[in-house]
Amino acid sequence: MNEEEIKKKELLRRQRILEQQMMQQSSAQQQAMEELEALKKVVMLKILDKAARERLTNLKLIKPELANNLELYLVQLYQTGQLKTRITEKELVQILSMMQKKKDFKIIRK
Repeated sequence: MNEEEIKKKELLRRQRILEQQMMQQSSAQQQAMEELEALKKVVMLKILDKAARERLTNLKLIKPELANNLELYLVQLYQTGQLKTRITEKELVQILSMMQKKKDFKIIRK
């Protein structure tokens, strides 16, 4: 074998190793996302009443990013023990309006 063939084989070997590493990382990320989704689902079943879950499902169809942020916020409240009772649809709407008000801000420079 000449030197050029050796370099090509080494390059191919490195490329295969990189591809395997990327697949493993992708698999780990996918597994973490699935675990997070499972956690969110379990928590939502525990803390939301039926009407609130329906409202959240409708919101996921219309504004998935907002629904995801809301779910993460509710999971944080649940994990820190700040929720004492199940959340009703009315309370969910109040939380949503509070979240949307927080995003409306203006920067005034003088």
